[in-house]
Amino acid sequence: MTEHWVGASGNVGDSLNVHDPLVGEWRQVWMSNGWYIDYTGGLDDDGAMVLTGEAYTIPTDTRAPLRGTWTPNADGTVTQRFEQGDAEGNWTTVFVGLYVPESDDPRAAEAATARGE
Repeated sequence: MTEHWVGASGNVGDSLNVHDPLVGEWRQVWMSNGWYIDYTGGLDDDGAMVLTGEAYTIPTDTRAPLRGTWTPNADGTVTQRFEQGDAEGNWTTVFVGLYVPESDDPRAAEAATARGE
């Protein structure tokens, strides 16, 4: 599956999401004008999708461990959390987002217009 997104600040990016049968894990490669992310993983014991790998920040030419977690919520939404690791193995949250069903999104029409639909 491919994804193209446009952020609220105007950033744009693309990702490729596949299940890799060679290793039995999900893999996402994510590219934008400022980041390159490559990570793999699968469902944890609580049913959340957890992918771990590395993020490369293009403007600063730096690399860091990255973990993305997608947690289903009881109301049908999904919480997305990105955490960046440091040299000591500590994780810091760098982004939290919430996916909502399109039918529940009060800004669905605005998003469709932004996508050119």
